[in-house]
Amino acid sequence: MFEPIFDQADIHYLQNPAASRQAPYPQHLRAIFDIEASQQAVNEISQWPGYRPTPLHSLDVLADALGLGAVYYKDEAGRFGLGSFKSLGGAYEVLYLLQEHIIT
Repeated sequence: MFEPIFDQADIHYLQNPAASRQAPYPQHLRAIFDIEASQQAVNEISQWPGYRPTPLHSLDVLADALGLGAVYYKDEAGRFGLGSFKSLGGAYEVLYLLQEHIIT
């Protein structure tokens, strides 16, 4: 059975008063979710030596305890031997910035 690691009384929820599900996503933040740029990153990173997809582990006991259909843990600990969960994004951004400055 799932054993909580903290008391429910310690949990506090904060809601962003400016958040609106009906409002369109602000234009100045849309570049973050650029589909074409994301696909370019996937194409580049998947060609790097040693790349392999990140394994997902199902956390069924936790999902049941939380009343959710499923919870998955994305295990990035083995990525390129770095033990870092953001190793690829940072490395790709450095490559992108270097290419931008060298090519232009």
